This record gives sequence, structure tokens and C-alpha cells, in this order.
Amino acid sequence: GYTVRMYNLLKYLKLLGHNITLMSFCSKEEAVIVNQNNITEICNKFIPIPINRKLSYLRVLKAIFTGRPFKMEYYNSTKAKNIIKEEVNNNDYDYDYIGGYWYASSLFLDMFPNKKRWLDLCDATSLLYKRQIKTTKNIFKKILLLIERKRVLSTEIHCIQDYNLITMISEVDKTELAQYVDTKKITIIKNGILENNNNINIKHNPLELCFLGELSYIQNHEAAMYIVQNIMTTINKINPNISVKIIGKNPKKELLKAVKMNKNIKLTGFVKNLVEELQSTNAMICPIKVSSGLQNKVIEAMYNGVPVITTTQVAKPITINESVLLQANSIEEWVKHIFYLIENQDIRNQISQNAKNYIRENFNWEQIIKKLERDLFNG
Repeated sequence: GYTVRMYNLLKYLKLLGHNITLMSFCSKEEAVIVNQNNITEICNKFIPIPINRKLSYLRVLKAIFTGRPFKMEYYNSTKAKNIIKEEVNNNDYDYDYIGGYWYASSLFLDMFPNKKRWLDLCDATSLLYKRQIKTTKNIFKKILLLIERKRVLSTEIHCIQDYNLITMISEVDKTELAQYVDTKKITIIKNGILENNNNINIKHNPLELCFLGELSYIQNHEAAMYIVQNIMTTINKINPNISVKIIGKNPKKELLKAVKMNKNIKLTGFVKNLVEELQSTNAMICPIKVSSGLQNKVIEAMYNGVPVITTTQVAKPITINESVLLQANSIEEWVKHIFYLIENQDIRNQISQNAKNYIRENFNWEQIIKKLERDLFNG
């Protein structure tokens, strides 16, 4: 999700004529891959910042004493700070705007109090931790989350108060932060979809479902496990012919083991043509219970005409209109909606068209970036 967002934010700002220097942590191997690809599509100049991951993990221990978020200390590299200072101070940028992604980049934005600063917080990470605290049963993890949430929230408040512009992905996250700080500097810049003209329209299998996500990510892993252990176990008792494909790489051993127990579940791994994989199914099921921001996988599926069933928490930043996006928060609701779409193909196809139209009208990158440009340079 974050790579899609940053790629498109930079790409369209560059298309509008802005000169962009991109500085990013990456290993030597990653820097080679970046330079082999068309990086000039999103920036005029790319500066790789080396990262020693072993040293980064040691830096995390400093957070015990500094009071900063643990994930923030991971990136608190003196070498990185020197590279960034040298680039910013030795070059005459027309507008002197320094932008960063995610709260941790405030480590570097704070070095330039006299320049205009823009931070794309994207999500309210403190809200994600707040929701995780409620669902975490392990007392040690719960205590760590409580500590980290307090530190992250303090960082978010600092950025909102001191920077020129804060962008976020969802009104839900902005409303959460409004409890703690004046949010008038926050503007909502949603994620978008790229219009395609290939008009792929694959005939779908009414008895096949799908889920999409990077499976090493804990929220996606938990959703996939819920599909395997709860949703599929229940619906296959009613109809043993319904199947699901879980699209995504890096599954955990727990998921691999669970999938072997059900022949109606397929782990695809990485797929070359995601659109075809999505469109060949009757619906996407997305039982993510703890999230913040906006789920790209949901708007991607909707744009490609695949009806989506998801939790209210995931649906809220997109729409709660159930003629566009169905919501399920209990196993009974999951079963009800899945069979409703299978048994009523005309209604399923209408929801498909509604979803596609809604995303086209409300999540267009070109319109989104024009709003960002106005807020950056005319605000």
C-alpha cells in the first residue's frame, strides 16, 4: 500500500512540473535494482541512503532511554542525517519544501525548522495500536503496544502542530487525532486507482472467492487464518464446492499448515496478472479486523468489478453504502453475504458495476494530486 501511494504521489507531482529529489533508505542490492528501473518516472534525482539493519536493531534499544517510538529509533541514523543535511543545505531548491512519509521521517524533517515541511502521515498509527491493544491477549505485547502508542501519538501531535502541511488518507484517522490536537493543518489525500484501458473482463466463477495481501503482514495473516479456520470451514459444510484463493507472497508457516487441511483453499503466491486473478472470482472477502487508513486491495478489487465483503472498520474510510461495499462483522454475516452473492448473480453483477463506478468517481489519482498541489503551494 505505501509503495503504491508514494509512487503515485511523486509521479503525478513530477508530471505537473515539479522538480523532485528522492532520498530513501535502501541496501546496496536494492539501490542497484532501483537504478536498473525507470526511477526518473517519479523523481529528477535519486539518493540512496545506506542502512545497516543489524545496527538498526541495536538502535531500537535506545528507545528505552530516549522516549521515542521504537520503530522510529530503528531509522535514527547519524549517517543518514548527515547525507540529508548535505543535500538540503548545499542545493538551492526553488520552493524549499521538504516532505517525508510516515511519522518516523520526522527524525529528519525536524532538522530543518526554518523550511517548509510537509509530512504524509498516511494513517494514524496511534489509532492502529489503539485497536490492536483491544484485541491483543498477550499481556507482554499489550504493555509494549501501550508504551509504543503513547510515544507515536506524541510524535504525531508534534508533527501536526509544527509542520506546514499534514496529509492523511482517511477522515476516520483525522477524526481520531482531533481528540488530541487541532487538525486544521491536515488535508485528506486519498489513495487512488490508475485507469486502465485494456478492458479486461474475465468470466468469473460463481463458486470461487479470493483474498489479497502481503501475507507476512500480521493483519493480512490473521485475516487469511480467519478465512481458513472460520469462513471456509463454515461455508463448506453448507456447500463443499465453494473455494477460495489467497493471493499474496510470504505466507507464514501457520497458514501453510492450515491450508493443507482444506483442498478448497489455494495459496497462489505472487501472480503475474492480478486483474485476471481478481476478476475470475465471484467476490473478494477481506476479514481484516484491525486496521487504520485505507485498504488498497479493496479499492483495487472494486475498480476491477469484483464485489467486496469486508469489516465495517475497513469499509468506513471507503463507503458504508452496502449497494457498493458489503460489510460483515460476525461469521453469520460472512456466510449470509457470501451465499447472497452466489445465489443472486444479477444482484452480484449490479454491485460489481456500482463498485466500479464509485471508485472511478471518488478515487482518481489525477484529481487527488491536483488537490495535493493546491494544498502544498497555494495553502
